[in-house]
Amino acid sequence: FSEDLSGKVGAAFASGGGISGGQEHVLTALLMALLEYRMMIVGGERWTEAFGTAAVTDEAPFNYPNTQELFLLKAEGLGRRVASVTLKLNNC
Repeated sequence: FSEDLSGKVGAAFASGGGISGGQEHVLTALLMALLEYRMMIVGGERWTEAFGTAAVTDEAPFNYPNTQELFLLKAEGLGRRVASVTLKLNNC
């Protein structure tokens, strides 16, 4: 892989079946890979999403349809942050 990704915006999203499913470890591993390519990293919209966004898909109480909306909102927020930072960088 030879493309220069420096100056590009990157973020991480992970999903796992359980509350302790390793999502945070996956997020940090993804971020480290993005940093190796010198990408600019952004987290989610809240301080609790500093490493990115994660979803729990198959463990109570998170396996009910109404709680899945929470994870969709977090993912959408991460996308908004990536878009916002990208726009700001492009306008510099």
